[in-house]
Amino acid sequence: MLTLKTIKTKIIFSITIMCFLVSVTIGSVLIYREKSATEEAAKEKLLLTVEKQGLEYDKVLTEVETATAKLENVFLSNFNFKDYNNNKDGYVEEFNKRNENYVKTFAETTKGCLGIYFVMNPETFGKQQGVWYADLENSKSFIKQQLTDITQYDKSDMEHVGWYYEPIKAQKGLWMKPYFNKNINLYIISYVIPVYMDNQLLGVVGIDIKYDNLFGTVKEQRFYNTGYLAMLARDYDILSHPSLTSKDNIKNVDSGAYNSLVTLMDKQLSGTYESSYDDNNKIIAFRRLINDFIIYAFVDKSEIYNGVRQSMNIAIFIVVIALIVASIVALVIGKMLASPITKLSEDIKAVEHLNLRESTSLKVLDRSKDEIGIMNSSIRNMKDSLKGIIKSIMGVSKETSQEAINLSSAAEETSSSIQEVARAVEQLAHGEANQTENTKRCTEKMDNLEEKIKSVYEGSVVVQDNAKESIKLSEEGEKNIKNLVDRFSYATEANRLMGENIEDLSEKSKTVESILITINSITEQINLLALNAAIEAARAGEAGRGFSVVAEEVRKLAAESKSEATNIKEIINGIQGSITMVKSNMEKSKVIAYETNSSLEETRKVFGANALGAKKVLQETYKLLEEVSEALEDKEQVGEALNYINTVSMESSAATEQISAAIEQQAAMVSRVSNMANNLSKIAVVLEGEIEKFII
Repeated sequence: MLTLKTIKTKIIFSITIMCFLVSVTIGSVLIYREKSATEEAAKEKLLLTVEKQGLEYDKVLTEVETATAKLENVFLSNFNFKDYNNNKDGYVEEFNKRNENYVKTFAETTKGCLGIYFVMNPETFGKQQGVWYADLENSKSFIKQQLTDITQYDKSDMEHVGWYYEPIKAQKGLWMKPYFNKNINLYIISYVIPVYMDNQLLGVVGIDIKYDNLFGTVKEQRFYNTGYLAMLARDYDILSHPSLTSKDNIKNVDSGAYNSLVTLMDKQLSGTYESSYDDNNKIIAFRRLINDFIIYAFVDKSEIYNGVRQSMNIAIFIVVIALIVASIVALVIGKMLASPITKLSEDIKAVEHLNLRESTSLKVLDRSKDEIGIMNSSIRNMKDSLKGIIKSIMGVSKETSQEAINLSSAAEETSSSIQEVARAVEQLAHGEANQTENTKRCTEKMDNLEEKIKSVYEGSVVVQDNAKESIKLSEEGEKNIKNLVDRFSYATEANRLMGENIEDLSEKSKTVESILITINSITEQINLLALNAAIEAARAGEAGRGFSVVAEEVRKLAAESKSEATNIKEIINGIQGSITMVKSNMEKSKVIAYETNSSLEETRKVFGANALGAKKVLQETYKLLEEVSEALEDKEQVGEALNYINTVSMESSAATEQISAAIEQQAAMVSRVSNMANNLSKIAVVLEGEIEKFII
């Protein structure tokens, strides 16, 4: 089965088929016209033949009618009823003798005459009377003959006396149907005129003609190889025919196949007719003679079409040559038309595979001003726009990746600072625990205060040192918390800048979407142009079928361009989705950063309070040392001082636990910020990977 996968094949096939159809159509029209012309020429030839032959027969028939009419005039001019009534027997005999020379003269001067006569009515004149001259031996010598006694035959006996009674019955001159006259044993045709005087029948005058002398040439006529002439009587009985006999009637031949011809002959004096019976097609031409006989000519259509067959063979040869030439021309034209479309198709497929490099093979299309050139220019502009967008996205992606790295680094530094604060708090808690333990010892040994005063003094020194260390750690923690706040401020600013970059990336992706809308509009216009081209091709009919195929291919290319634009739009939508996710994460990061800053501020205040408490502890330690020196004098005051120290230590321990919890919370928040920064970095890497797929 023939498959048309490429536009080149479709164009070649369309042009070849179109040329084949045109060649076949032209050849068929020429053959039909030649066939029609040949048929018309054959009809004209047959009609001219029967007209010519008919004129010859009419000339003879007219001479016979004229001679008979003259003989009638002689009869009427020479007969006188008054004289007849005065001498009936003698007048008739004298009348016959007087007119014999006229009769003989008419016989000798009438072409084709077999015999001539006038026969007087026996009912008027009492007995058979008249004159008859005939050349029965075909010796060109007319001899007086004995008249047939018509009184001896019945009026219905057409073979013997039909020539007499038929014209009388018609009351006008009448051409008798050819008959075999048994009186003379010849096949003859007669023209007889009844003669009336004062409305009284005197008799008849007539001329006999040997049928073969008049119409014998009918059988000899031939046309082409099988054509022939034939003769019909006025009642359509066969008179002359190469295969039918006088007993046949054309109305009954071939089960009435020629009844339409009979109807036409009734309406027209001459004409042509086409007969088709049992696959036997014939052309018939006919003409009615003045005696109402019909001469007609037959010829088989197959004979007249012999020349047409030769023309048909020539036409077939021309069609084959035209088809070969059309195939060669179609190959050249198909290659010319398909080459730019194929190049554009390959370029679009390259865009499908994200290759946006300029194709050197398409530079030749820059000079084209048609739809192909416009399409090439539109594709180039689209690729240039995509290149610019991709470069912008690539730059923004790199900036986003770098900012994500910076944010992650800041989060790591913040986490490190928090860990340092945690260690400091842990040390502070450890110091507080020691202080509490010492206080307990002092309380337990209150009863032995004097003995243990040195130990209390040393414990107070330790408390003093721990207080100093606590102040130092609190100040360092507050400083670290401040640095952490500053770093979070830097991270927040970086987050804000990254948000602006993400917003700019979103706007540029919208620009890409706008360009894709323009591309879709261009493809719609191309599709509309292809539709218009298809409509114009349909109006052009067969001549525009090849261009209809080209328009259909252009429409498909436009649909493919639209499909590829849709794919790019889906990629952009994916990028926009990722941008939306990043923006959402950035908003969350802002909230977390804000909460972290608040917590750090709280932690800084706690560290400040702790430092203040530690200073108080240090002051109290100084007092304790003073009181310890006075302990020996006032045991109660030492006890109260120890209780106070124990209370302060418990409060310091509680504050230390709160600071530790706050630091743990801040560490968790910083960890979340670090994870978000890592996710943002991964998204930026994925975005860069998608962009790197484009070949610019």
